[in-house]
Amino acid sequence: MNCPNCNQPVENGALFCGNCGQALSTAIPTTVGIPNGVISNVATNSLPSYAMPTTAQNRSQKAAQFSVLLGVAGIIGAVFIALFGFLFGIAGIITGIIAHANGKRAASSIGIVLSCLSIIAGVGVSIFAVNHQAKTKNTVHTENGSRNFSTVSTSASNYSTPCYSTNFSSKFNISTNDNDCDIEAYDAETLNASSNAYTIYANSNSNINQSNFSELTKAALEKDLKNNLPGFSLTNERLDEFAGSPAYIVNSVDKSKNIAVVQAVVLHKVREGCNVFILEHATVGTTSDLDILELQWQWK
Repeated sequence: MNCPNCNQPVENGALFCGNCGQALSTAIPTTVGIPNGVISNVATNSLPSYAMPTTAQNRSQKAAQFSVLLGVAGIIGAVFIALFGFLFGIAGIITGIIAHANGKRAASSIGIVLSCLSIIAGVGVSIFAVNHQAKTKNTVHTENGSRNFSTVSTSASNYSTPCYSTNFSSKFNISTNDNDCDIEAYDAETLNASSNAYTIYANSNSNINQSNFSELTKAALEKDLKNNLPGFSLTNERLDEFAGSPAYIVNSVDKSKNIAVVQAVVLHKVREGCNVFILEHATVGTTSDLDILELQWQWK
């Protein structure tokens, strides 16, 4: 016979279901010629008061407990490796569903909930890892100290920012921040290992205008050369233009290291006033210029 509450098999004559505890009504047939006292004694002593759990019921109980264990293990494992959260969570949900279908509703429900949390933990750890990796910075030297850049993994020969677009004529590794006009472009795996590198920094400066541009930028570039480029000697400086905007350009060289650097401060007019762009090009050799960069330069 089956339990009317959980539909699990129970032994004939049981007074209670061994799976859910439901009371069972067992009718004892009247036997002719046997005293009632004997029947009563038989009913009391020979019929079991509860049904023994079947093999299927024992398996369901173990499945429910295993589902809970998988959920807990998945939550803890996801903290260290996100994949653990996914694997244990999926296994726990499947095991919990099987146990739930066989009547172990309470324990299996707990296991299913914990397994779902395990998967959520795995997703959370994965998102955190991706964001953390995306925000990893490379610190590079500038004339003002240090500046942080997020490294773009793919190389490119042309690049576009909210301020300008340009072409380097060959592929460079690009370092920048999202939606930023500051970039670094270099031809090796790192900036220090490169033989050809560009840096471009942009900012707004209300103190610089057309009238004082030459005087202020000349003093700033000469100071930067003295403080931040030890061993370099000035070879040329001039007021010029870059892509149609006023520019003060300084060339320097370190003959002992065979490195040439050109630096330019460019004053570009926009609707809100003027933006200042600092351009640098460093190469191995005795000459460095901004000609290729300017040829493909487009203001936005």
